[in-house]
Amino acid sequence: MVKSIPKHLLEKISIIYSKKRLSEFKFQDVIAILGYDDRYTGQIISDLVSTGWIIKKREESDKRVKIYRIRDPREIMEELGNNLITEKNAL
Repeated sequence: MVKSIPKHLLEKISIIYSKKRLSEFKFQDVIAILGYDDRYTGQIISDLVSTGWIIKKREESDKRVKIYRIRDPREIMEELGNNLITEKNAL
């Protein structure tokens, strides 16, 4: 399930999306794109994964390596819209 995210995360994912689109990327790619240290970049990625905006999987040849991909923005918007409709109808 996709959750709404604060403006600062929306800005970060927009920057990543402008460089990577829907292609896969690694943690070091995000560090290079955003220019933050490992710790802050890890917090950003973790938040985006937990809110459903980024998908995380393990590399087949080395399970320690994580591969990320931004979900299709159309899917995100559709799911957020459906969540809002459901919440509105529940009131």
